[in-house]
Amino acid sequence: DVPKRGGVVQDTDFSVAEISEITDPTAMVPCMQIDVPRPMDITLSTVIDIEVGSLPNSAEVLTDAKRKAYARTNLQAGIQALEKEEYDRAAAHFATGRKHLGENGWKVDKAIMLELCSEGAKAYYKTGDIDVMNELIGDILRRDIPLKEKFIAYEYKMLAEQAEGNYNESISLGLDVLRQLGLSAPKNKKFSTLEVLVGYLRTNRALGKRTAE
Repeated sequence: DVPKRGGVVQDTDFSVAEISEITDPTAMVPCMQIDVPRPMDITLSTVIDIEVGSLPNSAEVLTDAKRKAYARTNLQAGIQALEKEEYDRAAAHFATGRKHLGENGWKVDKAIMLELCSEGAKAYYKTGDIDVMNELIGDILRRDIPLKEKFIAYEYKMLAEQAEGNYNESISLGLDVLRQLGLSAPKNKKFSTLEVLVGYLRTNRALGKRTAE
């Protein structure tokens, strides 16, 4: 009676380690005859690896529900890529998500489209592609949506202006947001180099020999 390993008891849900071929030969199934499916280790990233940069089969009829599902999956993967500082990959995910929603994406799902554009603007800012970033920001700012939903777009628009040395434009943009919120904000008056120099001399004279201490 030599037990053999790897058998499966008939009419049961579990495999067993050893079965005696002599004691119960009818229950012995050699391993080579068993086709046991292995569990697949499929993660969100694995699925998205296939989807990034590609659209569903052109023959597939995409319902709004499917468009939302594809777009949401890419949105989640893009956010994960941003957290890992994989900015090019993140930008690709967000772009694919927008393609999945289609030309009428804002009507299909405004919330998902807003996130795809906002997070996309962030990703393109990080990659240095300011032109695409500005396109996404422009798309958001012209939408009839609450101001608070445009905050990310305004934030990266201001950062981009600063990065290009346009500090005055960045400040003006920030002041404009404050006014839209109903808050008091001073005018962002431009000063010439001469005015700045005169102001410096006056301040310097007023301070005299006094120091910070």
